Amino acid sequence: MVRAFFCGQELPRYITHTNLTLIPKKESIGTFGDLRPISLSTFVNKIISKVVQEMMVIVLPEIISTNQTGFVRGRSITENILLAQEIIRDIHIRDKLHNVVVKLDMTKAYDKVSWKYLLKVLRCFGFSERIIDRVLRLISNNWYSVLVNGQSFGFFQSSRGLKQGDPLSPTLFIIAAEVLSRSLNKLFEDQEFRGYGMPKWSPKINHLSYADDTILFCSGQPKSMRKMMKILKRYELVSGQLINLDKSLVYLHEKIPIGVSYQIRKIIGIRMGSFPYTYLGCPMFYGRKNKSHFEGLVQKMAKRIHSWHNRFLSFGGRQVLISHVLQSIPIYVLSAMNPPKGVINQLHKLFAKFFWGNSIGSKNKHWVSWENMCYPKSEGGIGFR
Repeated sequence: MVRAFFCGQELPRYITHTNLTLIPKKESIGTFGDLRPISLSTFVNKIISKVVQEMMVIVLPEIISTNQTGFVRGRSITENILLAQEIIRDIHIRDKLHNVVVKLDMTKAYDKVSWKYLLKVLRCFGFSERIIDRVLRLISNNWYSVLVNGQSFGFFQSSRGLKQGDPLSPTLFIIAAEVLSRSLNKLFEDQEFRGYGMPKWSPKINHLSYADDTILFCSGQPKSMRKMMKILKRYELVSGQLINLDKSLVYLHEKIPIGVSYQIRKIIGIRMGSFPYTYLGCPMFYGRKNKSHFEGLVQKMAKRIHSWHNRFLSFGGRQVLISHVLQSIPIYVLSAMNPPKGVINQLHKLFAKFFWGNSIGSKNKHWVSWENMCYPKSEGGIGFR
């Protein structure tokens, strides 16, 4: 069957049929916009998508700009986080033009990609017609059903978009988004454009992207902001994607005058946000870091412990939960950022209280200090990190 596809034959509908499961984005669901559709493709369909993806992924480091770090071999998500944090720390450098940070959120980014636009971009990048034909047959010959309470309903064909959960979709999406990245980088060729104020030795950067998570850096000069917004509008027009104005935010330094901030908000058309904010799961801030910047991480751990405190768990069960669940949650944030020592101590207190207590509010005696419990088992500890 795989060989037949690569010889040009169409796949039957029972192979291309996909079930859509709706995953909630937040706790309270009000509309369908609060749900994320994940595609559950058939095994054969995923094999073919993976083979085509492996053919295309080889050339991605050569054609994708360094501003994009998602789904490109040799690039890491932590690079974006560290670079964004360093740029935001210099937000106070410029006094007259002011520095502006814009966090963009695309409305259903994967679901709104235009197929006509995607195929044209693939041809412009020099992909062969054989590859383009395989991509077209994979993305266009899709029939969907929606899973409701475990049962599938409906049988309809798609007319645009990429399947979330398909191996090929991230590769196609970053190729489509490369048009926006190159258009933004081309602004530096315009002598009238004034970018984000950074040290003289630093490279020129006006945006960072990880798939559909994009953050823009620009100056508060009205002409420069209008040029950047013009590029975004053109990208919306040709690609089929739309900027979610409700979730996109503009961030400025706290000492910027109210009149200037109002003018910036009027030009960009996006509401104001305040520091610190979350980018790719990590807090972004300027100035000295403190415990309040990592309050979300502590609350996430406390919430997870709260869901367990009514269960009858032995000491062995608590040890397994701490070692393999709780201690794995902050690894991502700690790999990219170095929080204050007080945050680490607060996490250790939560772990110790959960291990020795029967519930969150209990004050049971801690028979062994947490430092001694972190020793390896061969040295008399439990092996906590």
